[in-house]
Amino acid sequence: MTVADAIGCLEAAGARLCISEGRIEVEYPKDRRQELAPILSILRTNRDEVVNLLRRREAQSQIADKWPADCAESAVKFGRPYARLFPLIGKKVRTPKGPGILEQVLGPRTVRVALDSNPRKMTTFEADEVLPFFTV
Repeated sequence: MTVADAIGCLEAAGARLCISEGRIEVEYPKDRRQELAPILSILRTNRDEVVNLLRRREAQSQIADKWPADCAESAVKFGRPYARLFPLIGKKVRTPKGPGILEQVLGPRTVRVALDSNPRKMTTFEADEVLPFFTV
């Protein structure tokens, strides 16, 4: 079981995880303590990975709150999460490899961006890796 799977199992069981002052805090139904013990053990063994995953999730959540309204409307209109990128076509976006212009959105795994570092070449990303260009 991966750390992400373990966190998913805990949350499905009604647990909440967060980081507070560098510590992982887990709140869970006490009547399920015995059932959740093996999963909690996985988290203890992989503490650094849990912290990184929770911090990354928190950062993504904060970023998601800043998406332009027309992006959310597009995702709802087309019924696909990656459709939130449609209004950004032809505009500057952020990617793991740096900023660039969003050129194509072909699906959840194929989004093409002309990076500022090499505007003549299209670089392919997954939809979740592309964000609106704004200062975080």
